[in-house]
Amino acid sequence: MDSQRFLEAHQHAQSYIPRITLRAVLPNKHAGAIIGMKGCRVQSMESTYAVKVQMTPVLGRLVMISGSAKNVAKAWKVALMYLADKFPECYEQNPGISFLISKDLVALLKNSLDINLNFEYMARSTHTQLRVKEGTVPRSSERIVHVSIRNMDQLNAFENLVYLLADVTRIYTHLSMSPETTYFIPTGIEDDVYIQNMKDEAIFM
Repeated sequence: MDSQRFLEAHQHAQSYIPRITLRAVLPNKHAGAIIGMKGCRVQSMESTYAVKVQMTPVLGRLVMISGSAKNVAKAWKVALMYLADKFPECYEQNPGISFLISKDLVALLKNSLDINLNFEYMARSTHTQLRVKEGTVPRSSERIVHVSIRNMDQLNAFENLVYLLADVTRIYTHLSMSPETTYFIPTGIEDDVYIQNMKDEAIFM
């Protein structure tokens, strides 16, 4: 019996897939496109991709998607599709999403000598664009990393880049989920305006 329990525990450990969370901040009122009528789109994403979608109920909506790196990337791809469908004028050219990444992880990915673990490699290998915004967002130690594609025909490229970002978040949890990280919580329209006006510090493509 003991050996059987050990084997079951080992098989469970082997099949365990770590869950990560990728957070993003959307322009004012855009999150409604992801929520859908009575939350139908969120429910669909959660059931289809085995993820958890959460949002803060304030202007300048913060959206969090948790799950395996692979499924989180798929869910964010669908989220971008919903956004582009609802707000075509905002996502017709260079559609993208602004993700929140801890400043320590951003520092690593900007300067890492490991070719598989830096922003430049991620952008070039997926034919996407990464824009690292200057400084941190208000009242936090998180930074904006805006991921974009040329047009909506490149959705698969967007998914591939988000997967790499999610996976590196999983690998470096001591940086992405450090107890020293102060997480951004939007408080109103002022934050939305501030984030929209943040300038680029570095561009990778």
